Amino acid sequence: KDETNTLISQVSTAFTQTAEGWQMDFNKIVSIVNANQAATDAEFQEWTKYIRFVDGNIILGQVQNPVILTIKNDRISFAQSGQEVAYLSNAELVITDARITHSLIIGDFGWVPRANGSVDFKKVL
Repeated sequence: KDETNTLISQVSTAFTQTAEGWQMDFNKIVSIVNANQAATDAEFQEWTKYIRFVDGNIILGQVQNPVILTIKNDRISFAQSGQEVAYLSNAELVITDARITHSLIIGDFGWVPRANGSVDFKKVL
């Protein structure tokens, strides 16, 4: 409130009479709003390099980056170089190729590495 009161006390006002009536311009406020708009536009341009809204989808990833995440109404899609490589939809994760660095558990069973480097398939739960 104090900042607003200070700003109001510093505002220069111009009155202009037109055929339709009087127009009042607050010159200082207009210049501050214009300066803030420029800063906001610059910040928005920076954000849109990484987050874009296209046709109802949210696209995450730096523009021109080969790896992109797209959030759609019915799926989350992972693309690399323009090709969808994985997606999550209808409680399913579909992956073109997968590399699992330790173990894989499906239900009560899993492929678990041994100390000697081989893999056991066994009940784990």
